[in-house]
Amino acid sequence: MSKTDITSSIFDPLRPSSMEAKVAYTEYINDEIEEEFEVNIEYTKVDQKWFQKIMLPREWLSDSHIDVALYFFRKRRILNSDVFTQKFTTTDTLFWQKVDNCWRMNQKTWNKYILPEDDILIDYAMGLYLRPSLKWSEVDVIHVPINLRNTHWCYKYYGENGDPKGERVWDIERLNSFPQQTKDGDCGMFLFKFAEYLMHNHPMDTLTGERMDWFREKMVVELFFHKELPM
Repeated sequence: MSKTDITSSIFDPLRPSSMEAKVAYTEYINDEIEEEFEVNIEYTKVDQKWFQKIMLPREWLSDSHIDVALYFFRKRRILNSDVFTQKFTTTDTLFWQKVDNCWRMNQKTWNKYILPEDDILIDYAMGLYLRPSLKWSEVDVIHVPINLRNTHWCYKYYGENGDPKGERVWDIERLNSFPQQTKDGDCGMFLFKFAEYLMHNHPMDTLTGERMDWFREKMVVELFFHKELPM
């Protein structure tokens, strides 16, 4: 299956990667190359160890892994909006760190606190940061990854509540009946797959802990071969 075929077809989380992609990745990862050799996957340049961490069962995914995945979600949402059933954008892993730091510094006067005009949090909301991105006023959902002290990944899902023509109020939506991780270290992959399934309004019945190792392989092969995530 070609890159064009994959990116233009209906979302199927269980569609396997092509044999061509698997062979190319296997040859790359087994090749004794110099450590500084990097692969450009558009968002950033990464080395063999970066890919290997995704593939290893129960391996912790770094901020970089999460940010790369969310980058490609945002890019595809902008370039191919009809592919998704959800009007969304995402933040990166830095966003919640900034929010948490702002809260800690101003919690005693939080009800009266006003962000400075040059604060990066305003840039997020205005679609000026990250790239590519959308203004929050142009979407219905914001996906936010949260790194809890480098021990656990969790996920916030903000949905619009109220009159879209008036002042927008964003609530945290509590989503019930979610699949749960069954192995330590899989929280990052669960975060990534939760977001992907929700963006497509896809049933969660195929999102299971038993499939995490397979999802890891699919993600790393597609990132290496296509230099993006052809969902």
